[in-house]
Amino acid sequence: MRRLPSFAFSHDIQTLTLEKALQAGAQWQSQVWVASVAQSPGASNDARREHVVVKFLQPSMLCIPHTGGDAWMADYVPPRTMALSEDCIYRTLRPVRGSAVPHYFGLHQVQMPNREHAWMLVLEHIEGITIDEWRRSKAHRQDATLSDAEFVAWIPILKDLSTMILRCLAAVHAQNVFHKDIRRANLIIHRPSSGPTQVVVIDFGFAVTPIPTPDDVDTDKNKGLSTLRCCRGHYICIKAFTADDLQGLTPPHWYGY
Repeated sequence: MRRLPSFAFSHDIQTLTLEKALQAGAQWQSQVWVASVAQSPGASNDARREHVVVKFLQPSMLCIPHTGGDAWMADYVPPRTMALSEDCIYRTLRPVRGSAVPHYFGLHQVQMPNREHAWMLVLEHIEGITIDEWRRSKAHRQDATLSDAEFVAWIPILKDLSTMILRCLAAVHAQNVFHKDIRRANLIIHRPSSGPTQVVVIDFGFAVTPIPTPDDVDTDKNKGLSTLRCCRGHYICIKAFTADDLQGLTPPHWYGY
């Protein structure tokens, strides 16, 4: 369990300063930033600055579907509904917040610089790299040629990551939540200063509860393990991992991926 930041124990109003855009622009349905939390008046100058992730759902930044006919009404979700839905999911995930998913600091209504009202979710900033970043920096490319020894050396690494992904998703599914958007950018490899490395799943904007069907659990698992695919040979190895290989965790029934 990751510790809560110190501001979570304060009753004072907190001031956030946006520092780095993680997801910004009209092509996204939400705007996501890293923000610093202002230090309390009594904090020392060398106190470690704490950060959070803030996710804005701003009506004018959402894509409005084509309004020809009535079909668009079934596809359009109002931003308030989106915000309340994700807030509900994080509340449902309370037992696994700080382990499999980020700590959650609530849903807030804010006024944007253009005086528009929007909704803001405040979440723990997870130190680490996404599976996408890991693949670009560490994993070999599909067209790379490996020696037999290099190929074999990658297998325990993939096995450990597969175990961490399945353990993370099992914790989410145990709360009866179906993520629906498992991809490389939504899985973070977190290496704490003490304790084992873990995978944390983020972004529950499309998640639903309860899980519609048992097959949806396999869908999340399939997508989770497929994020590790680097070449056909290693993908075959990942699909061949058994519950014994994965520390008792149940691998998915492989279909469609």
